[in-house]
Amino acid sequence: MDMEKIADSLTLHNGLKIPGLGFGVWQISPLHTAKCVKTAIKAGYRNMTQRKDT
Repeated sequence: MDMEKIADSLTLHNGLKIPGLGFGVWQISPLHTAKCVKTAIKAGYRNMTQRKDT
């Protein structure tokens, strides 16, 4: 699937839609997280994730 813009969404099997692109914050220091998330929201992100890949 090609995601053309941040606002694109994916439709789940139950019909609900979720943002197709998330902004990962797990490596951002606590001192900078709020500012980075605020900037990401202004840029159009609606999905913030703290998942750490293992």
